[in-house]
Amino acid sequence: MQVVTRRGDKEKEAVLFGEAVRRAREQRGMNQSQLADAAGLSAPYLNVLEHGGNTPTLSVIFRICEALGVAPAVLIEEVWRQR
Repeated sequence: MQVVTRRGDKEKEAVLFGEAVRRAREQRGMNQSQLADAAGLSAPYLNVLEHGGNTPTLSVIFRICEALGVAPAVLIEEVWRQR
């Protein structure tokens, strides 16, 4: 059963995914603004995502991964292992 979270609550997987995105971004020497631009996202949205405040849609995951040059499975696997 999926639990609906209240505003301000963060889902564990969203936090882990955000951390995975941040690590991948930093490994590539990119700042948030550069990744946001490359993925066609706003920098504030990417910041919220990296801090686990939002669960991205599949299309957003694909855009981020394409901008990072990493397969979506790599980031999802990282989340899966840590949950």
